[in-house]
Amino acid sequence: MISFDSRRAFLILSVLILSFGGWSPTQAADSLENISPQEAFVQTVALKWQVDASRMKVDWGRLENREWKPQDSIKIRSESKRGWFVVLVEGLDVDPMAARVRAGVIDTSWVTVRNLVPGEVLKREDVLAKEQLFWGPPQDQLLEPWGYEVRRKIAVDTALLERHLMAPELVATGEQITLQWTQGSVSVALRGVAQNSARLGEVVRARVEGRRDLLHGIAVKKGVARLQGEGSE
Repeated sequence: MISFDSRRAFLILSVLILSFGGWSPTQAADSLENISPQEAFVQTVALKWQVDASRMKVDWGRLENREWKPQDSIKIRSESKRGWFVVLVEGLDVDPMAARVRAGVIDTSWVTVRNLVPGEVLKREDVLAKEQLFWGPPQDQLLEPWGYEVRRKIAVDTALLERHLMAPELVATGEQITLQWTQGSVSVALRGVAQNSARLGEVVRARVEGRRDLLHGIAVKKGVARLQGEGSE
């Protein structure tokens, strides 16, 4: 979450509003407070990505050793994948200069401690929490990846993302499962036979003795599905 004070937040919002045709992180800054072009760039991107600016990292490339002046400005012209930006740097006594810079976010992620192969079920001891730099906006990460199935080959020391894993299979075709329904303090549990396999969050169809129609539920635990329909919580 962004942790700016109200004045700083107003500053950055003003920047975005005033520079609709091509962001200019310093146009609004000069009239509100003394802020460097580099800091204004970082704050603008942080707001766009909805991250704390203190977690941002920027590779300035050819701009790394530039002697910045208060009158300089950085205008973002375009953004591509993996954090690359094309910027236009302008100053009072120099010609405008285009350059590429790269921005990323330092975030804590689950990192593999060994090589993993497709079909393995991830265990708690297979991963380690570690701070890493991710180029580009924040990536979708699993809060607790253990129990998930490995989708592809994963090398040791890889930061795990959602695309690397599949939700675990909780229901197998033909097995006895429990179908649960809850409304307030009232709970009902039925036993049925699964007509299809289902992973976490997927729909499972079940046949219950004495009923002609199939019941539909969402797989929530091993051998357990939450019945769909009004009242189910």
